[in-house]
Amino acid sequence: MNLALLSTQRLPVPAISGGAIQLYIQEIAPLLAEIYDITVVSPQHQELQDEEYSRKTRHIRLPATSTKEYITNIINIANDFDWIHIFNRPNWVNILSDNSKNTKFSISIHNDIDHPSWDADIVECINRSEFICTVSKFISGRISHKYPMAVPKLKTIYSGVNVKDYDISENNVRDTYGIKEDKVICYVGRLTKNKGVHILIKSMEKILDAHDACLLIVGSTDFGTNKNNKYVKKLKEMSNNINNAKFYYTGFIKPSDIPKFYTASDIFVCPSQHTEALARVHYEAMAAKLPIITTNVGGNAEIISNNGVAINDYKNPSAFSDQIIRLLDNEQLAKEMGVNGRRIVEEHHTWATVASNLHCTILETFT
Repeated sequence: MNLALLSTQRLPVPAISGGAIQLYIQEIAPLLAEIYDITVVSPQHQELQDEEYSRKTRHIRLPATSTKEYITNIINIANDFDWIHIFNRPNWVNILSDNSKNTKFSISIHNDIDHPSWDADIVECINRSEFICTVSKFISGRISHKYPMAVPKLKTIYSGVNVKDYDISENNVRDTYGIKEDKVICYVGRLTKNKGVHILIKSMEKILDAHDACLLIVGSTDFGTNKNNKYVKKLKEMSNNINNAKFYYTGFIKPSDIPKFYTASDIFVCPSQHTEALARVHYEAMAAKLPIITTNVGGNAEIISNNGVAINDYKNPSAFSDQIIRLLDNEQLAKEMGVNGRRIVEEHHTWATVASNLHCTILETFT
């Protein structure tokens, strides 16, 4: 079977500019290539060839200065495939199936359904799709509540991580940033208000009164860039106004370098304030054996059990500082949470598991 994995129009595959979806496709494509003839379709990028074979996978990278241009170019090649699996753009099903009558379509949903791509004739998109994968039960629930006819086609397939990337013997992150004996609290992600970084910074006031600790803030305002904006300036002002402040801003980090920032840390915190599907940073922190403090909003808490804490009062900085201090006070508990997290991802959240689950879902549509 000729199976195409269709990325969104913003970022290329492989994920040289970041992107959870792009990394997902990058990692499952060569595994699925053991079974299917796989083509990954993504936008052009100046550092990548427009067409190449890599890791048993054919890559086609198309002009995408606008969504319309990208879709038009995809229409021109859609008939080459028996099956197209579309990531995060359900409205593309109708557009492409109108032009490719013999091609089957399925969808992976990685965000909440407030995205503009859900403004189209979604009922028709659902009807034309063989199945709909979601990265969390939260998202499946959101879809089934609004579109009950989708229930038979919904399948939750959690994301994954390459655990070996986090087995790092040498790590120069602490030396690079001048971090000495402090305990390192780590945030990884984009610097936007809905990610809640300002709340985490505020929580550090109480933490620094109790412990020698620092906050390592890994990420930038957007994928692949280091542009500052009003929010980032506000974060840095907040940092400077805290007594004994120890804050380290890394800016954009290439995805391939991200693991060493986790493994240089002691605690991972995701202070997200909005209904995320289930941020993949959780899998990364678990692979690095870090205890997790996250928010009980959206799907983030679905993979939290004995590996961390999900905070209900997530708009309150003290709720974070109390849990962080609890783990800093109890190193054995923190270590046990980290070990538990690593075991969970090894058993349930490798890329091999993700690819196998997607393959089985494809097979189920034929029975």
